[in-house]
Parts: sequence; structure tokens; C-alpha cells
Amino acid sequence: GTYYLNGTGANGVIQIAGSNLKLEGSGVTIIGNSSINTKGIIRTSFWSNITIQNIKIINYRMGIHFNGGNDGSNFVNNTIVTTGTGSSRQRGIMIANAKNDVFINNNISGNDTSNSGGSTGIRLYGSATGVYQNNLSGNYVTGYNSGIVLDDNVTNNYVYNNTIYNISDQSSGTAIASKFGSNYTYIINNTINLSRNGIG
Repeated sequence: GTYYLNGTGANGVIQIAGSNLKLEGSGVTIIGNSSINTKGIIRTSFWSNITIQNIKIINYRMGIHFNGGNDGSNFVNNTIVTTGTGSSRQRGIMIANAKNDVFINNNISGNDTSNSGGSTGIRLYGSATGVYQNNLSGNYVTGYNSGIVLDDNVTNNYVYNNTIYNISDQSSGTAIASKFGSNYTYIINNTINLSRNGIG
């Protein structure tokens, strides 16, 4: 079915509140109202081993956001369309301190390729414990300032067989970026079209 769930700030219309949980969308669509800072799915605390799959998340500023630590979660076969304008950045999937996570066959699109926006299709960042041993494969990302970004204390990650299309032609536009303390990030057999910078 399709559910129209308008976001209210950054709280998320669906909240994950425990470890060892599976959210099976079975093709369900949730649709927001494109408001600034709204999020489709969030995690309420440092839960781990979470699976989100087969769900469509439409018209939120951020599709999926896991803050804090994260270990062993799976994001599989989801469709995310972020929208909205203004200073708040569009992010398809954003995970803090991602560890042993899997991102497979997600279709992520936005409409924010501005140079200053910093919008990203998939962003894994290591504000505390780092980003390591994650697997990103078969994802399609289009319409952002950057496609896939691994950011801060990045070690032993695999980025392969992804398609990155129509990324910003501005100076900061990069299809795949691994930066700030990056070690042993394997970027293999990805398809990149219409991006100012390919791999950075």
C-alpha cells in the first residue's frame, strides 16, 4: 500500500527502537511532504543488526538516517527519492560509524546537485569509531552533489558494481569519495556517468 506520512522535523516517520529487527517493506511506499529536515526512517539509539528492505521512501529530505554507533545492519532493495530545497542537505542513506553494514541494490535519487549543498546519495561517516568493513554493491545513485561518500577513519570497505549517474558538474561534485584517514577501500567495477569528478 501507499501511506502519506508528513514528517515533523528530524524525528522520522518510522523509528527503529531495538536491535535484531527486520523491517520488511514488501513494496510499501511512504510519502512525505518535502519539508526541510524531514526524515523517513531513523534509529532512536545505538541499536545494531537491523535490516531495512523492500520499502519505498519518497519526498523526505533524508531517506534513512542512523546516528551514533552501528554494527551489522543491512539495507537491501529500497527505493529512496529525496526532495526539497533550502539549506538542509538531501541525503538518501546516512549512517554514522558504520561497521559491517551491507548496502545492496538500493535505488536512490535526489534533485539537489548544487555545489554548496553537500547532498549525498549514500554517506557513511565515522565521527567516533570510524567506518569499516562495509559492503556497497549494486546500488544506483543519481541527482546529488556526491554519489557515495565514505568519510573519516575509513578502513576495509568494498564499493563495487554500483552505478552513479548525473552527479553535480560543480567543482565539489564527486561520484565516489573515500576521504579523511582512508585505508584499504576497494572501489571496483563501478559505472560512473555525468559527474564532474569520478573517484576522489
